[in-house]
Amino acid sequence: MRVLVIVNKWWECDPVLAVMLNDNARPPDSPWPDGLQATRPRPELVEVPNDDPIPRAIFAYNTFSAELWCVSHLLDSLSTTQQSSSEQKYNHLHDIFKFGEKPGLVIAVGTASAPEEGINWNGGVTVGTSVFMHDSFPNGSNPDSKLELQEFGRLIQSPVPKALFEEIESMDVKAALARFLPVSLNPTLRPDISIGLGNVALGTINVTNPKDYEVKDKLTLQSFKTVTTTALPVSLETTHGLIRVHSSDCPFVFVSGIVNRFQKFGDDVAPRQHAQNTAGAHNAGIVVTWMLSKLDTSGKLFSKTLGSAKSMLSTGELDNVKARITYAWNVWEFHARQRLSMFNYFLVIIGIVINGYLTAFKDTTLKGVLPGLCLLGLIVCLVFFVIDWRNREMLYFADDFLKQSEKALFGSPSREQDGPMIRRDRKEKVSWPFRYSKMKYWIRFTYGAVALGFLTALIDSITILVFKKHLFS
Repeated sequence: MRVLVIVNKWWECDPVLAVMLNDNARPPDSPWPDGLQATRPRPELVEVPNDDPIPRAIFAYNTFSAELWCVSHLLDSLSTTQQSSSEQKYNHLHDIFKFGEKPGLVIAVGTASAPEEGINWNGGVTVGTSVFMHDSFPNGSNPDSKLELQEFGRLIQSPVPKALFEEIESMDVKAALARFLPVSLNPTLRPDISIGLGNVALGTINVTNPKDYEVKDKLTLQSFKTVTTTALPVSLETTHGLIRVHSSDCPFVFVSGIVNRFQKFGDDVAPRQHAQNTAGAHNAGIVVTWMLSKLDTSGKLFSKTLGSAKSMLSTGELDNVKARITYAWNVWEFHARQRLSMFNYFLVIIGIVINGYLTAFKDTTLKGVLPGLCLLGLIVCLVFFVIDWRNREMLYFADDFLKQSEKALFGSPSREQDGPMIRRDRKEKVSWPFRYSKMKYWIRFTYGAVALGFLTALIDSITILVFKKHLFS
């Protein structure tokens, strides 16, 4: 099962990942990631768009896989202004959700402001499930961000099951707080972790100029209070709501690291922006990693109430899945063996052709057969390349069938891991050495290199016949 941990900015994602890799910060039973990506260059300095984004890391827990994503990395090559565009964020967030199967839980993470005046939670973290978004520039009045959603102006709750959220509430808060870093400016006297099923994250949408927040944040709070007077706002930022909309009917939780008092960004963050935001994001990462550990040990993400894990297979269904896997494996094995056999035949045949070419090359009376031997070598390369392509396509068909069967077999609550084919695909997406070690690259490289050699020899042999000299003499 996929659990998505989606962090807003690159300078928030780095501290969160640092926590999830640090044995002094994370719980002792936390896994090391299967795939780990280095941070990308500052997004607006990237010239080529990130058209095929992958997670920063994938942590294989016992009962789920947690993928760490950064929204900033989806917006590579955009300007600084466009990096803050709600419209751009919303349009690119689907890349995360289409990366794999439907997630069983989505966790939105980022730094935030306190939602109301008179509150100092700087250095603390708030956790909740509901969001409220206010369109700060209606009717597309901000040309850099003209997002319009029907969800604006509504309290959007999460379908997260109560039993699942109770596990989050029972996480080891004391151990997490012991690992918090204090923020630099105006820290609260006693940092806390506020976890509530009814907690609400307020979202100020379509703002791209930070100077506008002083006015627009007030309007967001006012708009929220006209909709409800009973729900409790616990953070104010820009992106949790956008992630919530993309989550659709998936369980959703937000984690906000509070870094400034309401309307006090200039006092609490601006003078020491890196220090304040890094500490806030670090503390949010602490909560995330301890939350994931608690969910893993509880096994609640395999609960049938989530609607994402299948019930136990019946005997008939299990026999059917086993038969499908056996059939698919037989097809896969047949074409894999045929592929290797054809490659071996290619080496034998091409060795004979090369030996004939070398013999004719040394004998001046046989120069006339050189072009024919070179052309034969080219034809052999082409024929075996086409055969290899067909065998590889047949392997893909068997691959798909095996992966479908694995999902049926390993998707039940009694299985804790994905099958080998699915895990192989995940590994290939995050590890380029593993991805490019595929046989298809090296076999086809061999065909291409030999064909290139014969093409060069063909041109050289024709040059000898016509001009009585070698091509490169």
